[in-house]
Amino acid sequence: MKNPDGFLVGTGSFRVDSSRAIKKIRDFQIGTSLAPELLWIRAANAAGANAIRLHRSFREFTIRFDGAKLTRKFFQDPFICLIDERIAGGRHEVHIARALLRELRDKPEFITVRSDGRRLSLKGVLSGQRRISKIPEVTDEVVIRIRWSLWRSMRMSRIGSEDLNPLTRQSRAQIFIDDEPIPRMEEAPSARIRRFRKDGYCGTLWALEGAVRASSRTRSVMHASLDGVSLGTRKVKLDSAAVEAWVDSGHWKASASFNQVVAEENYQRGIEVVDLGARDLIRSEIKVQAHRALRMGSLLISAESVTEYIFRNGHLITPEEAYGISKTYGTLVVDLRRTLWLRDAMIRTAKGPKVLRALLERTPLFWNVHGKPVSARFLKRRNPNLVRYDEEAGGKRDIGDDAVWCFLGREDRRWLSRLVSSRMRRVQR
Repeated sequence: MKNPDGFLVGTGSFRVDSSRAIKKIRDFQIGTSLAPELLWIRAANAAGANAIRLHRSFREFTIRFDGAKLTRKFFQDPFICLIDERIAGGRHEVHIARALLRELRDKPEFITVRSDGRRLSLKGVLSGQRRISKIPEVTDEVVIRIRWSLWRSMRMSRIGSEDLNPLTRQSRAQIFIDDEPIPRMEEAPSARIRRFRKDGYCGTLWALEGAVRASSRTRSVMHASLDGVSLGTRKVKLDSAAVEAWVDSGHWKASASFNQVVAEENYQRGIEVVDLGARDLIRSEIKVQAHRALRMGSLLISAESVTEYIFRNGHLITPEEAYGISKTYGTLVVDLRRTLWLRDAMIRTAKGPKVLRALLERTPLFWNVHGKPVSARFLKRRNPNLVRYDEEAGGKRDIGDDAVWCFLGREDRRWLSRLVSSRMRRVQR
């Protein structure tokens, strides 16, 4: 029987020409659309900087950021870490090396890098001169200065702050362009935001409520970013709930052009962290639902015709549209969107953690014809094989408290079929 692991044929060694290898890395990245500013922002975030300052003039570009300093090895050979990242003094040095390669593509007159009393001077293209020197002033910042010739600077363009904003949403470092801070993007005012941090992944998420339907499961949306700069957006399948998540990490594996995340082991771990955050969001929303359910039933009963205004073309209107009608309608729409989102989560967690599933079954996600909140567990215990319903509220008390009010019509009946029982009968008045 042959050894399935193979057998040794011979041993030897080979030598890598680091200069040629680095040129290949530079040339392979020529097709990237990633602006140099984004690479510098990644370096600043990886260094743990509180702020990064980008200053532009006609022929020069200066980058300053605090945080981790550069090591002696980096000044001796700033690009060798691109071949073996274990040589680097930190992720920030790898990002700086990539940013320098990107800047050298545009053939500047010179680049200087200053940190911790040392200065590295690069002239011309990659094969040009390098010189290391000591400088008298020692600052807590890393400072990079780039200068171009007059004719080349006239042909160059740089990314604007309005384009940087959506790509650097997860940046922990405050970004300044010519001493003007870039305003951070704000989340939607109606979103209930959940922040998370685990195993090197951190970010924010909120419920993805707009497209929730009983008949289909909406995929979650994940915006990945590597050290504060976007790696694109992907739709992912979570086992718990539909959420939109912004996730920053230094663990992501990026494509060759460093503008897309690669699906591999770290990517799957990132999805697991988001799913854990979604479960925490479910638990917090259950508490809100339990507190609000009785008030919601009262509002629905007192203004039964409200559904004609807030439910259009099979969907609830947005909270912004509802608040435009009245504050009461706006609050009710926010509550109903949460209700539908929790119903959706209950379907998704059918094979998930039993404790979470039990919590959802006990949560009041329906109302009876008298406007009283009821849970799926209550309905199953009253009659495990049949759901009684009506599309009109009110009626005599002898109808019973287990007759569900389907004020959303067919959509509510679909939810009941998925969560309680497929057998339904309309009550006789």
